[in-house]
Order: sequence, then C-alpha cells, then structure tokens
Amino acid sequence: MANDREVLREIWDGKLPVCFQLDQDEITEIQQPDPFYVMVPRLSYFPLVTDKRLCEAHYMSCVKEADMLKHRGQVMSTMQKKDHNQLWLGLQNDKFDQFWAINRRLMESHGDQDGFKHIPLRIYSDDGTFVQRLISPKNNDGSRKTLKQMLLELYPNKSEGN
Repeated sequence: MANDREVLREIWDGKLPVCFQLDQDEITEIQQPDPFYVMVPRLSYFPLVTDKRLCEAHYMSCVKEADMLKHRGQVMSTMQKKDHNQLWLGLQNDKFDQFWAINRRLMESHGDQDGFKHIPLRIYSDDGTFVQRLISPKNNDGSRKTLKQMLLELYPNKSEGN
C-alpha cells in the first residue's frame, strides 16, 4: 500500500457529495427552498469538529494504537516530536506530501515482518457503540483476508444479508 502513491493521492484529494436541506420546522415561507448540493473535500470537516487540541490528542492516540497493533509500537516510538507535529499539521492543513512523508513509515512492513501483525479495524453501530478486536490480515494458509472475512470475524452470528 505504501507504494501506491497515485492511488493514495486520489483518495486524499477525494470529495464527498453533500446535500443540505432545511428542516421542515425551520421553513417559514410557503415554498420550501431547494436543496443545496456541494462537493466538499474529504477532510474539510475534521478541524471544525471540536477543540483542535482535543482532535490532535485523539488522532495521535488512534495512530499510536494502530501502530501498536500493526508494528508492535516500533514506528511511533522511534519518531521525534517534530514528526508527530508534521503528521498532524499535514492532515489538518490538507497537505498530502507533508502528511505522507511521515505516514509512509506507518504503512510499511518493518524488520522481519511480512506485512502487518494486526489491522486496526473498528466498526461503529447506529447507536454509537463500536466493536474493535485484533484482526490478523492473513488466513491460516497465508492468503490475505477480505473485508468480508474480517467482518464475519467481528460478527460471527450475522448472515451475509445482515
């Protein structure tokens, strides 16, 4: 994945279609206003969510947790504070090259590892709860798992249609 720079760049530059509609309780005129459609950058909402220090702390905590699962914590522990800052500022300011220069280390295999030890997979439910477990990216025969296989590991009692 770390070598797919063009694909990663396209994902980074991706936009989401959003439709804004005024709630029925907010309409004070006879005719309802038309919906407003816009394409928003994928990361544009991120710094607006809450206090930036809290966002940064939560983000860095998630990155450290993911590194622990994927690399036994070996990557983040060798980074300096300036690397952590560059990672965060690249994300916050939508600077792909600045972000990727550091994030690349987190996406590569290290040492004697053949890929990641585990993949950090967290699935949120409609009620706000989430499920997160250690998921190995490979089957017993060494083949790569699909997303479907990983989801069935998280939810073994679910049928394919649910």
